[in-house]
Amino acid sequence: MSRETSGGFVVWFTGLSGSGKSTLASKLAAELRDRAVHVELLDGDEVRAHLSKGLGFSREDRDTNVGRVGFVARLLARSGAGVITAAISPYRAAREEVRQRTDRFLEVWCRAPIAELAKRDPKGLYDKALRGEITNFTGVDDPYEEPFAADVVCETSEEPVEASLARVVAALVERGWVHGGSAPTAAPPHDLDAVAHGGSIEERLAPASAHAELLARARGLPTLAVGVQIEDTLDALATGLLSPLRGFTTEREDRAIVDERRLERGIAWTTRVLLSAPEDHPCAAAAKSTMIALRGLEADPRAILEVTETFQIAPKVREIAGEVTVLRTRDKLPLVSEVRTALRDAGHRRVAGFIQRRAQVDGAVVRAALLVADAVIVAWSGATPDISALDLPPLDERRVFAVRIARLPSRAVDDAVLEVIALKNLGASIAIIDPVPLASTGELCVGLGAGPIGASSLVRAHLARWSRSELGIDVVVLDSSEHDARVAIEEASPLPLPPALLDEVVVAYRAGRRAYHDLSHVAEVTCTLESVEERLGTPRSLESFLAAVFHDAVYEAGAEGNEAKSAQLARAAIGRHLTHAKVDVERVVHLIELTARHGSHAPEDVDLAASLFLDADMAILGAPASVFDLYDQSIAYEYAAAVPRDVYLAGRTRFLDKLLAAPRIFLSEDFRDRLEDAARQNLKRALERLPTV
Repeated sequence: MSRETSGGFVVWFTGLSGSGKSTLASKLAAELRDRAVHVELLDGDEVRAHLSKGLGFSREDRDTNVGRVGFVARLLARSGAGVITAAISPYRAAREEVRQRTDRFLEVWCRAPIAELAKRDPKGLYDKALRGEITNFTGVDDPYEEPFAADVVCETSEEPVEASLARVVAALVERGWVHGGSAPTAAPPHDLDAVAHGGSIEERLAPASAHAELLARARGLPTLAVGVQIEDTLDALATGLLSPLRGFTTEREDRAIVDERRLERGIAWTTRVLLSAPEDHPCAAAAKSTMIALRGLEADPRAILEVTETFQIAPKVREIAGEVTVLRTRDKLPLVSEVRTALRDAGHRRVAGFIQRRAQVDGAVVRAALLVADAVIVAWSGATPDISALDLPPLDERRVFAVRIARLPSRAVDDAVLEVIALKNLGASIAIIDPVPLASTGELCVGLGAGPIGASSLVRAHLARWSRSELGIDVVVLDSSEHDARVAIEEASPLPLPPALLDEVVVAYRAGRRAYHDLSHVAEVTCTLESVEERLGTPRSLESFLAAVFHDAVYEAGAEGNEAKSAQLARAAIGRHLTHAKVDVERVVHLIELTARHGSHAPEDVDLAASLFLDADMAILGAPASVFDLYDQSIAYEYAAAVPRDVYLAGRTRFLDKLLAAPRIFLSEDFRDRLEDAARQNLKRALERLPTV
């Protein structure tokens, strides 16, 4: 389905007859004209009299009428108009069809109970319909399908029209579709600099007033049990953190994300948002428009999904695409719109933000951000950050907003864009990215680790694919440092390490011309080793850890004997600083010396612990292509000043040929399953790029 992009927008008022749609639409048109917006008003009765003359009130005719209104609205919006429609549009699927085809679409539900509408109905139509004197009357004997999650809900029987108008205008301003002009009473006096990603906030949390009804409906639907990661995604969708997404992506959308790093409409996006089900599960074959319930660890359903399509990526599972209505979040999480409103109400416009993943908030980062921004968002999903511990002046402390958010789907370098998008949706116009938690995940796609040329360089290189105008936000990547790598190594250690030993390690890795074989690489290998040992349930090996720490301690590109010298340094340092620990020093030395023959070992030649250590050291080969390319460039840099170019090219060619000729690059089954194919593709590309010697 195509989705038309425009500089205009469509405000779609829906609701029962007499609920105030036309009144509110007329007042909105006047307000927007005062703000110098070119407005086109499409009233439902006028459209029926002209555009849809001859149509009746069957479901098919009603849907045809809505489709025609939507088509005209899109044409006008594409020309830059602010289009306002006021039509009952009773059927949810028809309204959603218009939404899917319209880039900037705001659904406004004018909600009022029939009893109240009957009281204020001057023509007595509701009374006649209730007595059966009129048939096909929406809300009485013809259904009105209430929106699951309208963008704006106006309680027109309970609030004055000015309050409803303020709510609609605020939503338009929030999305950045309307700028300037005087706002009506109760509307925000100004806007944040940051416009939501894609131009609109999409909060998929069901309104509290509809929760009981939706929960009862969900209990009767086909149910799919989901894991913790999907529950995280539901929380992020519910609160608007993943705007402009409204649910789980279609096959075309997923292909655009994988191939182009963008959503189908061209907006920057890197993270796949998929919902998988076993292919033999009844929900895996759900037809379009089928409603299914998603249930997490709790007994009651978490969300309702309206299926758009199902498709297959991997054997034995199918992906289910569709929009979701989330019934509740697991924690009391604020909506993105609530955060933005709090920032606006406090008088802030230019806001910096970062996602807190470390144990303590970095006070230096907060203080620096306050110098260039009106306020700072500290977003967190783990332990509550202690802002008072930053010892800020009272006025500055009031400019720091600690915001609990849903856990984002991923924490890899490739998902740095998602972190930027989340901060942008929260209201930040400056995203501060800490590369080390993103990079040092200990996952088996190392090279995402503390990095070939440092985590900062990796994240910057990744974000450089998008311009400032494409991301719509300024991005500041903090410098990863020697300190960060040292902390990561300490945290990955099976036992507390003496500071003096770490001091020696840091000094050793400062020596020589290093772009890849630095302390960041050590942090990368130790974190990966820790992760795989824990996942496989194998005992933590102190000897493997120490071998990882010291294996490149002595390094000179192209020189013989680096490994033997590193082993000798390790022997001496362990003897000085780890006399209290039971360390098999000869085992450490043996493991370090094995790294001199990468690509020459057979699985049967080494035990599991050794194979995991060697594979962790080589895991960069299976990193995503962009990260591997940085590694490849870093190796070339290290050799450039050490050996003649033809010597480097000949040696590099032999090394790549040897690895590709080996029956397997990785020795352990775990690494092979995860990285072997990607490593071979990377090595082939690297070999093809090398000039002929």
